[in-house]
Parts: sequence; structure tokens; C-alpha cells
Amino acid sequence: MLLGRLRPLAVATLVLALVAGCRLASLDPGVDVSPAARATAPLTAGRSAFYPLTLGNRWHYRFSSEIRLEDEVLFRQDGSIDRELACTDAFSGVPYTVEVVRVSYSDGGDGYASTVNYRQDATGLYEHDPVPGHDPPCGPPPGAVRAAAATAARPGDGTEPPSAGAARARDVLLQRAAMVRAAIGWLPAGAAAHGPGARPLAGEIVRLVYPLSVGRSWVIRDDPKFECRVERVEPLALAIGTVQAYRLRITSELFGPDIRVFVWYGRDGFLELELHDRIAITNDNGEVLGVGTFDETDVLESFEPAAGD
Repeated sequence: MLLGRLRPLAVATLVLALVAGCRLASLDPGVDVSPAARATAPLTAGRSAFYPLTLGNRWHYRFSSEIRLEDEVLFRQDGSIDRELACTDAFSGVPYTVEVVRVSYSDGGDGYASTVNYRQDATGLYEHDPVPGHDPPCGPPPGAVRAAAATAARPGDGTEPPSAGAARARDVLLQRAAMVRAAIGWLPAGAAAHGPGARPLAGEIVRLVYPLSVGRSWVIRDDPKFECRVERVEPLALAIGTVQAYRLRITSELFGPDIRVFVWYGRDGFLELELHDRIAITNDNGEVLGVGTFDETDVLESFEPAAGD
């Protein structure tokens, strides 16, 4: 991710792949797919149908991130993420659906593209890590992923250089955000148990375990351990309308009490991400300069199913 990059979304979409989904009609043929029905429809999709990987499906997201030291805004950035299921690939003879991810920044900075490899069966949704020397048939090869140029340190209004304390807060929080993103989704899962039903192959991480239900939990990766738990089902207001969604919380032995990561999934796939961090910032002498916070959201704005899906 990696840790040295300053643009948080150059880290974000590279490691936490926002998963694809489907229309309500594709899960339960003949049901009402009006906005009112979508807002109240039960999330009782079949185990193998919750995440249909249909080539041509497209999603558009908006993201925003902000870093503060007490009441001072140190860093603010927003932009868009476009995702498309573009082609298929295979690892060790196992087929995967390749998603091409493109990130753009509102400030005109250099964006980048990357790919995510999905596999799904009745037990869950899995992602395969990029393999050195293996170029996907669509999108950029893993070695050519071009992250956005590092953003110059600046306070919230972009007119004055930050104080030493502000710069320290910004750098610490950006590095912690990068650590969270990298550990959640970019490194391969180990051999430990991942939870009832999950069957990842070598080189995979566990994104979802089917069927999703409140209280269910699983291991995303093992060392260090990152886990996911379905906390509740709730209505989520989005640009596409209000939809029913599972809220999942991601936790880790690395996080400590002040890092919170939530993701929402529904019948249109990945819907929203929220990342919050809070830490006391100290100088080289250990004196507390204030409390620094990092907040980021990625929110679905539109979903375009493939023709005939």
C-alpha cells in the first residue's frame, strides 16, 4: 500500500477491493425492484447468488478523506472510483473474474488503475493476490500499477505550510491508514481456520462467507489476524436510493481501540466504507501536541448491470 504513499486512496482501492454485486431481480426473479421495495427487501439471497460475477457490471463511487489535529484540518481529498468486471483469468487452473479499478482525484492529481481477482462458490467470496510475472488479460499488470503522485504537505486551506506538529500528525495518520488497508486485503491468507464454511485456496483472502447473517464472523487473514463480523442489517441511504444492507466490522490485533473500519454490502454489492482513526500526537520529547483524527468514506453513487443481467 505502500506505507510511504501520502494519497490515502492510492492505498485504499489497491488493497480493500470493493466488491461487486447484482440487481435485486437477479437474486429473486419476479420480485418488485422499485425503490420502495429495495428499501425494505429482506437480505435472504441464496448462498451462491449473493455476488454474481457478471462481466460488464460497473460501479461508480465517490470517496473523501480528511485529517485533523484537534480543530485544524491538515489534509483533505476527494475523488471517484470506477470499477468494472472486465475479463477472466486463471491461477493454477482455477478461474477468476478480473475487476479493473480506476481512481481519479478531484484536485487533478495523477490517478491510477489496478485489478482485483475474484472467485466465488457456495461457501463465500474470495480474492487472489497478484502473482509476480503474471499479467492480467485486461487492465494494468501488477508491476505497472501507478499510484497517484505524493501530495505535498499542506494545511486545510492549502496556503501555508503546516507546523511541525501538524506535519507529524498528518504523516502518522496516513501511515496508520496505509497499514490498515494493506493488512485488511492485500496480503494472502494463511492456513489457520477462517470460520465455519470458508474454504480459501492458496494465495486467497476471504472477503465474504455465505450465507451472510447477523453475528457471523470469519478471518480475512491470519498473521497478523484480521477478522470480519456481520453486526446488523439496516437501511442505507445512497444516491441509488435507500437499500437494506449488512453492516460488517473489520477488527485486528494491530488496530487498538481507536481504529474503526466498517463496510456495508447489499444486493448491489459493496455499498460503503467508513474508516476512522484517532491517536494522541506527540513530539520527539513525548509531549502531547493534541489528538489527531483520520476519516475516510467510499460511497456507491451508481451501479450499471451488464446488459441482460
